[in-house]
Amino acid sequence: MFFKIVKKFKDVPTIRAIAKKFSGSKRFMAAVKKMSAPKRKATLASLDEKLDAINFKLDLLMDYYFDPSKARKAFGERAKRQKTMLGIALEFKRICDGLKLDYWMDYGSLLGAKRHGGFIPWDEDIDFGMLFSDIKNNAKEISGMLGPDYKLRLNGEEYAQIFHKSGLYVDIYGYEKNGDRLKMKLFTFLSPDDMRSVPESIILPTSGIEFEGIEFKAPADVDTYLRARYGDYETLPKSRNPYADCRIGKRIIFYPDEKI
Repeated sequence: MFFKIVKKFKDVPTIRAIAKKFSGSKRFMAAVKKMSAPKRKATLASLDEKLDAINFKLDLLMDYYFDPSKARKAFGERAKRQKTMLGIALEFKRICDGLKLDYWMDYGSLLGAKRHGGFIPWDEDIDFGMLFSDIKNNAKEISGMLGPDYKLRLNGEEYAQIFHKSGLYVDIYGYEKNGDRLKMKLFTFLSPDDMRSVPESIILPTSGIEFEGIEFKAPADVDTYLRARYGDYETLPKSRNPYADCRIGKRIIFYPDEKI
């Protein structure tokens, strides 16, 4: 556009003189080139990201005044990823039910199921918990039962993942029994002296909870379990990752002598 304007006035002596003067300035010519360069077209993915950010802020604004369970669902690319993640979770559930293995929804997935009836609108991963011995001892059977689009991966002695061909996966955190408590093996791996654990009665026997219209297994006492991890979990957060500080879990229930 800039060059079109200059072209119109190229025969005006004063304009020619000014143009000649500035044409020797590298900084000026670089600025002109930048101004006249065609704008990069926005991709659908970038538009989805911007809309998702706006949607997140609107959700938080609305959810502080209305029922969190009625928060609007994700859309665009995030909704597509959630759909794939749900498919992986259903494959995991199918195999656990077939092998009669116990499991439970964990972390943000359990929080979303309880508070939103499914995915937290701005979240897209799914977490499960189960006794790691059940994963390890049945790894061959689980791998054999998985559909062609899925693959089981054991990560040491701490947790496992089920991958989809898209590259997305669900996390399965391994627990071990420690007296009348269950301890996540990842804690032991990261810090052998860490005594965080959950009273077994809060998790087992498992109950059921609805997630995106499908019933999955959940801890026996979902409310106590969520309050142990997140405190007042029914109040909407002011950021996407408000629970990164693990002191919340340490402070309430995960040490043997602490009470809810």
